[in-house]
Amino acid sequence: MPYFVVPKIPYEFMRKANVYLEVSGKPYLEYIGEYHTIIDTEKSGDSFYLNIGEYEIDENDIVPPGLTHREYAKEYAGWDLNEYKEEYGFTEEELDYEIDPDDVKDEFLENGWGDGGSSRNSSPGGKAYFELVDLDLGDRKITLDDLGEEDILGYISFIDGEHPGNGYLGVSASSELALSALQYRLNELKSKIKIQLVE
Repeated sequence: MPYFVVPKIPYEFMRKANVYLEVSGKPYLEYIGEYHTIIDTEKSGDSFYLNIGEYEIDENDIVPPGLTHREYAKEYAGWDLNEYKEEYGFTEEELDYEIDPDDVKDEFLENGWGDGGSSRNSSPGGKAYFELVDLDLGDRKITLDDLGEEDILGYISFIDGEHPGNGYLGVSASSELALSALQYRLNELKSKIKIQLVE
């Protein structure tokens, strides 16, 4: 279940980060000093997903051999079979066709479906989650409604399974300013964690 954090930052820094964003179109990620951890972030849709490193398992062995669309939809992804057929335009017979492992490999890795969860915990998103989850980044909120006026800045989402059938583990920032605020707070904590934008 996701929860949300709004890093607290001084007004002067928020103004500086906002001006930088308006001029460059990028988050202001000032880091001062030495660091031991680099968190890469890349924009996907409206959010920035935070990652550390690469997968530490053989990605090619994660999807069970001979997996059918029916097995994938029902046993792993949590789909209702009729909805799955409608979404992808399959007939009842096509549900029993073998699925291309490359089509679902990313979901298996992110959710830890093929290896008892170890890929989930050691995934780039999982590593970022465990690096940041116990730090005092700001007030924690359970729902977006709890954020109130602070939502103007943005927020950091800690995601441990977005919904039933999804075991994604990771961290995202809702905006460039939220990402800037996160780096500011990490600096304040002397965490030696540097966020770097991947373009």
